Amino acid sequence: MTSWEGMFDGADRAVLEQALAAWIFQRRWFRTKTKTIERVRFRDVFAIPFAKTRSRIVLVDVELEGGEVTTYVVPLTFLEGDEAREFRARSPSEIVLSIVGKGDAQDGVFVDALTVEAFLSELLDAFEVQATLRSGADTLTMRVLAPFNASGLSDRTPRTMAREQTNTSVLFGDRVIAKIFRKLDEGPSADLEMGRFLTDVGYAHAPELAGWIEFHHPQKSAEPTTVAVMHVQVPNRGDAWAHALESLKTWFADVLRRERAPAPALPPRHLLTMARLGLPPDATRAVGDYVHHARKLGHRIGQMHAALVSQPDNPAFSAEPLDLATRLGLVHHAESSFTRALGKIATQPSLASGTAGNSVCEIRNRQGEIETRLRSMTSLDDAGKKTRVHGDLHLGQVLFTGSDFMLIDFEGEPARTPQERREKRSPLVDIAGMLRSYDYAAATALALRDATERMRLLPWAKLWKRAASVSLLEGWIGAVSTTDILPKDAAAERVLLDFFLFEKCIYEIGYEMDNRPDWLEIPVAGLLELLVGGP
Repeated sequence: MTSWEGMFDGADRAVLEQALAAWIFQRRWFRTKTKTIERVRFRDVFAIPFAKTRSRIVLVDVELEGGEVTTYVVPLTFLEGDEAREFRARSPSEIVLSIVGKGDAQDGVFVDALTVEAFLSELLDAFEVQATLRSGADTLTMRVLAPFNASGLSDRTPRTMAREQTNTSVLFGDRVIAKIFRKLDEGPSADLEMGRFLTDVGYAHAPELAGWIEFHHPQKSAEPTTVAVMHVQVPNRGDAWAHALESLKTWFADVLRRERAPAPALPPRHLLTMARLGLPPDATRAVGDYVHHARKLGHRIGQMHAALVSQPDNPAFSAEPLDLATRLGLVHHAESSFTRALGKIATQPSLASGTAGNSVCEIRNRQGEIETRLRSMTSLDDAGKKTRVHGDLHLGQVLFTGSDFMLIDFEGEPARTPQERREKRSPLVDIAGMLRSYDYAAATALALRDATERMRLLPWAKLWKRAASVSLLEGWIGAVSTTDILPKDAAAERVLLDFFLFEKCIYEIGYEMDNRPDWLEIPVAGLLELLVGGP
């Protein structure tokens, strides 16, 4: 290495590009592990003018086998001497390339800059002055919304969040969290659009948008691409998934200790019907406090859906009829996904064995019945409205504050294209995601008990799941009752919700077969349960 700067713009650049190819492939945020990386090329290299660290914000084009090219954000910092040795001992997996010094030169390392506190502090400084960085004609611009003032932060200490996903999150003190999108998708992200809209209309149960970073390549796209978003951090006690599991753990222990009578039986009615009638008093008493939490969470989700249709003159957010063409497309996609899942089961007999064996065989035998239920949505005269939605809503996308809930992560399902994430859909998509999440929570908490306890607790787990689901729906219906997003006919409501629950179960079956075969029983049982739903 002649100089650290030369690794970015000189003859040594090819060495760093080659090292990045191997390092990127090992990251969880690299999305295409089924394909080999052929090569990595620097696309843009941006420097923060006032930076004291030896860092660059690099956009790299990753060329995959078959010719596909995707762009990733990889900020890099060069460390040497004691800093390099300390980093090597602390975070060896974040080292991209090691440099061996000769003569008087010290050993050094190129590392992921998003794990270097000094660089992260410089990034926050760049936000504060709304810096624009340049690489040729391309720009990287920091945008800040007027109410936010980074200089007013009493604690600016950065901390990279340990949980690595398809992005990297950095917490500054306890007030601001920045999320850096590693893979660049052209155009503004759904997370930015949704966050800005909800902040503008004053929705109080999502983190306030503070700013964002946008990349502009004037020769390629008129719209800037979102690189990062920054939100005001919400004090919380963890996510709603952890809260639900802890509630179930405490409740199960109480049931085992106190209850000898059978679990109260809920009437065999549709969840929406029960939500409009309210839970029977004995079920409310039996489940306890969690029904109130679920009702409040449903209300917050409903308030979000009401907020998202509160500006009818905004074409990106105005509600539109859930028309027949859209419904036909949804049915076709669901049927294709179901056919693929059944085909995979047929070619992998082991999937039809174990605890899910009998249930898997039953869904194969009832394929025609399931497809008929999917198609029933196409015959509706009124299917309500399609709007912007969260798009990937489940208990893990909700923070529990101790007394209330905050919805987070509006970027949509990672498997969908950026355009698909921004499309308008029925708000019942979000509700189906939450109801399925309650099913997973009950099954997960039950699996933590021993076999004898599971047998005794099974009817109680079913009671909790249905009571939580009914309560969530009750709260949601109350919040959206002043809008016209739902069909006027109650039977049409039930058909729509059932479709999106079928769709979600089918997605989960495919996911579990690929990733967690031991969990396959949960969505398979959920699918069969939908077939016997009451009126």
